[in-house]
Amino acid sequence: GKDVPYWQKNGVVNYPDIKSNFVKGVTNYLNENREYLSSALGSNITLGEASVSAEFLNDRIILRVNMPTTVKGYPIQQPYIVEVNTKFGKLVDFSTKFVNYATNTRPFEYHTLSTMLLSPMENGVSVIPIYIALMDCGSYVFKSWNDVKPELEHAIAVTLAQTYMPGKAPVNMLKKSGYPKYTLTSIDGNTYSDIDVKFYLPDDFELTRETFKMTPDPISAFAKPVPFAGVCVSDPVYVNYYLTYPVVVRASDGTSNLQFAFQVYINNNQPGDWSTIATVETDTHAMLCSNPSCYIDMTVKSSSGQPISMASVSFMNCPLGVTDENGRIAGPAPCGAGKLEIIKNGYGVYKEMKTSDELTGEVTLYKRPTVNFVPYEVSVQEWSDGKHVIYYGEDYIRPVTDKMVYLAFYPKENPFKDRVLPIEVYLDSSGTTTDVLPAGEYMASGYLMSQDFTTMYGGFVADVVIEEDMDGKDVYVYIPVSPEFEELTNQTEIGEKMIELTNVLYECGILPLSETPYEQEEMCVV
Repeated sequence: GKDVPYWQKNGVVNYPDIKSNFVKGVTNYLNENREYLSSALGSNITLGEASVSAEFLNDRIILRVNMPTTVKGYPIQQPYIVEVNTKFGKLVDFSTKFVNYATNTRPFEYHTLSTMLLSPMENGVSVIPIYIALMDCGSYVFKSWNDVKPELEHAIAVTLAQTYMPGKAPVNMLKKSGYPKYTLTSIDGNTYSDIDVKFYLPDDFELTRETFKMTPDPISAFAKPVPFAGVCVSDPVYVNYYLTYPVVVRASDGTSNLQFAFQVYINNNQPGDWSTIATVETDTHAMLCSNPSCYIDMTVKSSSGQPISMASVSFMNCPLGVTDENGRIAGPAPCGAGKLEIIKNGYGVYKEMKTSDELTGEVTLYKRPTVNFVPYEVSVQEWSDGKHVIYYGEDYIRPVTDKMVYLAFYPKENPFKDRVLPIEVYLDSSGTTTDVLPAGEYMASGYLMSQDFTTMYGGFVADVVIEEDMDGKDVYVYIPVSPEFEELTNQTEIGEKMIELTNVLYECGILPLSETPYEQEEMCVV
């Protein structure tokens, strides 16, 4: 809780003299209540100034109280000796040794990293990614800070709940929880088996941008073909984490208890060097983000005009928060010029260069429908007089088999002014279900290629529209192919041939991308 004192912060151990404070507390109590005690004991009793000493043993405290006392003028022999059955002395011994043990050996940093590494998989990728290397053509990963934050908070809570003193871990714990249990080592040869020790987070614990950072942010990876290899792979992504959080330790013998807090610090996926923590927390960019002097007041809506809540907004790489239930974000922002970025799961990412004076008005996010692309190849052959023919029959318009389809989508009205690469989709013979495309208008190109990506059989180039209502639907992809295409090597000739073949599709009533399958009724000569 908020009242639990830190015994270690930023690597500096500083704990109070508990035993001395205990003696002072008893002494002050007796002296502050002398008159009350005298009257309670009787009018013939007088009490002088008290002095107290204490001997802390493993199973009791022996108090020696010198408090001059007279009864009807006769002095009472001093000192008073009182024994209190408690392991408070052992609690103090454990606590002072433990905080040094945790600071020097860093078990909680290692345990937290282990839990992060063993976090559950989601679509083949850990919910707390450390290393990403995708190998399925067209597969991708996108995770924002807000996506990882709750998973990391859960991992921290699990780590503390499943950390035990020596000999205290329950059996079969892995089967029950899916996470490993962690057992601490003895401290100076002592396991403290006769006291109960638990580890907690503060009641109001929540990670913030100051206590949790990841690089890159957001995390993204996309599997692309390796030329001449016949496989796809993403650029490897190694995610570095900066993380710090408090641990509350509660030690009890059943009658007495003691609690304190210490800090856990991870940087670059290892226990952080305590000498660098201040540098990390106060770098130049952090100072820019922590001293905003300008203002943002924007509303984020969908293409249908509905407000979008919980969209993450950042400016100049400084997180500004999330939109409220009305899609609005209003508050301080850094001054200057930089990238405004708005991220919401299920929608296209908004990125645009702006100045701090332009952080007003409305922004529209477009949904990313989940589309199942179904690929077909269309055989286009030469006809007399420079014409082309698509013969009637299933041999001429047929599903793609033993080949790959590469699609590239270039946004026509591009809000992502820093984007120079297309959105790419790779299809095998079974098709591909993907949600990488935000709804909108695109200039698209498609290629039919060998599985090792060394031979090109045909392609198209066309204006297409991805609609939000395509969500969950099949979209049929028709790739025109011709024997002549395989012989082309000059990029200009390839482009001209793609335009030529695309025009044949259109004149025969075949759309390169269509929500309905093409029903051929007769051969087409154009």
